Amino acid sequence: MPPTSLKSAAPWRAPFHSQVSKLSMPAFTISTIHDDPMKTTTSPPVTAVRPQPRARTVVFRGFWGELPANPHNPAPRNPQYWQSEVLCITTDVRMAKVDELGGDENGGGGLFEAVFWMPDTMTQWRIRGRGYFLGQDADDDVDKCSLVRDQVQSRMWRASSEEGQECRQGLEESSETDRATKLWSWAREVTAHFGNLSPMMRGSFRNPAPGTALSSGPGRKGLGQGQSVEDLHDALARENFRVVLLVPDEVDYVDLSDSSKAKRWLYTIDGGEWGAQELWP
Repeated sequence: MPPTSLKSAAPWRAPFHSQVSKLSMPAFTISTIHDDPMKTTTSPPVTAVRPQPRARTVVFRGFWGELPANPHNPAPRNPQYWQSEVLCITTDVRMAKVDELGGDENGGGGLFEAVFWMPDTMTQWRIRGRGYFLGQDADDDVDKCSLVRDQVQSRMWRASSEEGQECRQGLEESSETDRATKLWSWAREVTAHFGNLSPMMRGSFRNPAPGTALSSGPGRKGLGQGQSVEDLHDALARENFRVVLLVPDEVDYVDLSDSSKAKRWLYTIDGGEWGAQELWP
């Protein structure tokens, strides 16, 4: 269940959301730490771990609980009941960044840094925190899902919009049966993210495992490039599909719109409260 306590939005969220919403393609760079095994020069040699940076371009899919409206998305939607400061991307569970963010079997929890450059406003956002994963089992009562829900719940609050108020009133007035179908569902939100992708993008989760040798073939039966998936519950595609939830602990914001007077702020969270400090850029 999402939280029932009220919480206000982080002070950086409104300007960030305003700027990212104006991007024609809200792509950004996310970096993680890859543990690269290496042999030492000692005698006998032993295997050691050498941390290596890894970065890639991904697409911002909105804040958790606030998937943007899409008339082409056939998935059932949750009521617009919650808002959050948790950024979302989607990924294939077989990609390297999953292990670098703590591993799907653990629900994640690894460190990330996300970098957004907004050319129209000449601003840069560097968002640091921990990344978590949810799949089709998001509502299950298992340790990894409970961990993720707990981490994300702490960054959610009731929507203050008129639509959010109407949703709450409807839930309070409905019967127990109606409430069961209307209540906000984590798994429904994950499926809505899957449905928000085009059929060809959904089909990419039936591709051969990313990064494996082409000479080894596609792998298990049903894998192959160029597939189109209409079924929102396609077993093979959903097995590989994950929503990555980026929970921020620090936001570094630089405003270069006035070259003669650049500005910079550092937002950090402590005990559930965000603080801001203005810095020299």
